[in-house]
Amino acid sequence: MNLFDEEDTAYVSMSYRAHGKTHSVNIALEDCCTWDEVLGPIVATLEAAYGYSFDLDKESLGIYYPGKEE
Repeated sequence: MNLFDEEDTAYVSMSYRAHGKTHSVNIALEDCCTWDEVLGPIVATLEAAYGYSFDLDKESLGIYYPGKEE
């Protein structure tokens, strides 16, 4: 399978290992997905690993670049 064959699909794969346990997420999303759709499963996986919910400001999630706050 060549990932570039599916032009309209974004793939996210992440594994987190700590204290002898591995938590993983593998998702395929439409290319026009929002940052919340991409980061939501990642945050949920980390929350499951730590056993509590993070209080994240969803408006501030995304790509950082110089001048973003201006």
